[in-house]
Amino acid sequence: MLAVVFSILVLLKVVLVFLNPKGWFKFGKSLIKKRGLLWVIYIIIGVVSGYYVFVSVPAASVGAVFLLATALIGIRLMPLSDKLVKSLESEFQGASRGKLLEKHWFSLIVWVVLSIWILIAVL
Repeated sequence: MLAVVFSILVLLKVVLVFLNPKGWFKFGKSLIKKRGLLWVIYIIIGVVSGYYVFVSVPAASVGAVFLLATALIGIRLMPLSDKLVKSLESEFQGASRGKLLEKHWFSLIVWVVLSIWILIAVL
């Protein structure tokens, strides 16, 4: 069922971007301004879909899907690489390890836990 929801949302997004790219961008900008709401939405999606995935899919398959998703995200971001590098330079230049960890701790913990879980299950 979650796969159907995902597929429908992706197709809806593609149609909306194709029909009205400026409107989609405006919608995206308005969402970014509501970071707290986005955190809640992403955590809910992560918990619901994560529960489904982790109880029904072998860890090796989860790792393979993460690798595929990483490649697809990388392909999507390549046209923006110059702007991303400039943005990341301002993020990392002069920042202490503590400041970076303070800002990115949640994501780091999630990825480390998932990686260890996959390695334990596969090895």
